[in-house]
Amino acid sequence: MSDLQRLTTRYVEREDRIRLTGENEDRGVVTLWLTQRLANRIIGPLCRWLESQAQDSQAASKPSPRMQLEQTFEQERAAQALVPQPPVQPEGTSTESLVESVDVQRGGKGVRLVFKDGQQKILATLTFSSTLTRQWMAIVLGQFKAAQWPLAAWPQWMVNVGRRPEAGETKWH
Repeated sequence: MSDLQRLTTRYVEREDRIRLTGENEDRGVVTLWLTQRLANRIIGPLCRWLESQAQDSQAASKPSPRMQLEQTFEQERAAQALVPQPPVQPEGTSTESLVESVDVQRGGKGVRLVFKDGQQKILATLTFSSTLTRQWMAIVLGQFKAAQWPLAAWPQWMVNVGRRPEAGETKWH
């Protein structure tokens, strides 16, 4: 299992999938492939977790216009704070796997994604703060647009954000 420290997220047209290329603490590289179906399934839980982080718990439970506006503002602020980093490059020696399932473990201060293969073996994990979740989701949304995949799973407050990175990296720790 790899706890990823750096991550590059890109849509690869030839594969019609999103490629996650991550680097763990030992600088080992892992390549994970996400299908559109699986990527759509993790959008909802991540966005609901972000909504639950709202200061006003009542606003988080009822998607009011005010909550939508606040979420759009927070998303815009996180996307603007994203600092481009050199991408993690897939290497010939890197582990490459098709992700079959993702466990989304939500907590008060962070969210953890556990990527698994078809035998439920853990391939890698990612731990994000609220801001990093927002930044990564902006990148993933950019990849959906690059792929011309439907945006039906995305909440309007995220789609409304003006600046969307098309490819990039999220770095944490």
